[in-house]
Amino acid sequence: MMWSRNILGVIVAASGLLAGVGCDPPGAIPEEILSERGGFAEPAQRLVSGQEPDYCSAEILRWQHDPATETLRVADARVMLGCCGRRGARVERVDSLVELTEVDAPEESGRCDTTCAYDVAVAVPSVPPGPVVLRVLRDITDAQGGPVLVWQGTLPLEDRTGSVILSDEPAGRGCRDRSTAGLKDTWITQAPALDR
Repeated sequence: MMWSRNILGVIVAASGLLAGVGCDPPGAIPEEILSERGGFAEPAQRLVSGQEPDYCSAEILRWQHDPATETLRVADARVMLGCCGRRGARVERVDSLVELTEVDAPEESGRCDTTCAYDVAVAVPSVPPGPVVLRVLRDITDAQGGPVLVWQGTLPLEDRTGSVILSDEPAGRGCRDRSTAGLKDTWITQAPALDR
C-alpha cells in the first residue's frame, strides 16, 4: 500500500493518468487517483466529453478503452464520502474482471456528520479488446458487512466509451466545496494484474 501525503504525488499520478502515452508491459500496475473535495477541476479528468451535466445532480461512472494501447480508463464522478478521515481507491484485475474499490475510513475519533464529493479515476493497462466485467465496490470501513457492491456490468469495449448513472439522488449543499486540506489523508493502492 502506498500512502500519498502531498499534492505533488497526486499531481504526478494525475499527469501520468491523463497522458495515456506509451505502451504498458504485460502485468503492468494500474494507476489510481482520487480528487480533492469538490471533484477534479478539469472535467476531462472525469472522462467528460462535450457538455457536462450538473456535477452535483448525479454520480456518473464513465469509461474509455484505447485498443491501440490496451488501456482501460474508468472515472467515478461525484462519489459522496466522509469529509474527514481517510479516503482511498484500489483496483485489481483478474483476467477479464476489473474490480474498483473506493474506501472511506473515519478518523480515530469517529466519523464526522458531513459528506463531500470526490472523483476517482483509474487507468488499467494491458486490457485487450473483448468483454470486460467491471465491479465497483464501496468500503465504508466502520459499517458492518464489509464492502458494498455499487455497480457491476459488462463493458462493451468495442464501443470505446460509455457511461452509467450510479445514483441520480442530488448531492447536498457541500457538493462543490473545493479543498485540498484532506489530501494528506488520501492513499492510493496499486495492485498488479493477476492474469490466470
